[in-house]
Amino acid sequence: MAPALKTVAQRLAAASDDDVERLIAVVRWLADHPDSGLSARQLPVEGVDTKWLERRRRLVDPLVEALSGRPGLGLAREPQRFRVRLLDDAMACPLRDFTASPAELAALELTPDWVIVCENLASVLSLGPLPGCVAVHGLGQDVVELGPVPWIAAARVLYWGDLDSHGFRILAQARKTWPQTESILMDEATLERFLPLAVPEPVPHKGPIGYLTAAEGAALSRLRQGDLRLEQERVGRAYADQAIRRRIS
Repeated sequence: MAPALKTVAQRLAAASDDDVERLIAVVRWLADHPDSGLSARQLPVEGVDTKWLERRRRLVDPLVEALSGRPGLGLAREPQRFRVRLLDDAMACPLRDFTASPAELAALELTPDWVIVCENLASVLSLGPLPGCVAVHGLGQDVVELGPVPWIAAARVLYWGDLDSHGFRILAQARKTWPQTESILMDEATLERFLPLAVPEPVPHKGPIGYLTAAEGAALSRLRQGDLRLEQERVGRAYADQAIRRRIS
């Protein structure tokens, strides 16, 4: 328990006496019910409102793990939902812009030529009509949850993420999931073109990243020279549109 207390010491010191009492009650209940299957808002702990746990997961999680000896809180996990846009009106699907779970997406009978996976939602929404294309918000590292979707696996996958160390980590996860994944706008030319809009990356990933091409590795090395981040929204829309259209043509 001592290492866990050290991890949360600063947040614990800032908590009120009442919140500490609630924390003890919640941690004890979760440790005693490791497979409750309840949602975070359903805990039957007196004096704790329905949103209390959601706001304090970074405090609760390490303490429960230390007590129970197992990761997680044993709570129900809602399936992640992904935003999807069909960029080709000729596709035989009544939906054009929607959110769905991976299981729901797997049930759709789509046959796109390309699936454009974007790290950030703004980039999905910025895409105009593109023949044979479906755009998907990859939700960062949650992109791997899309692995079971057959029509993504059968398509050519174009991944567009932030130009920073974590963007390349997510690209690597996408390529591990779909070996045919190609990157777009994650190269040295794009970085140099929009370098004045780059900012320091707050907490860069320093470890090795696999599944990258030589060109992607070179871009990552350039970023790491100054621990830079060029968010994909900072890439000019006309520049991005041209690059994507050129790639899928």
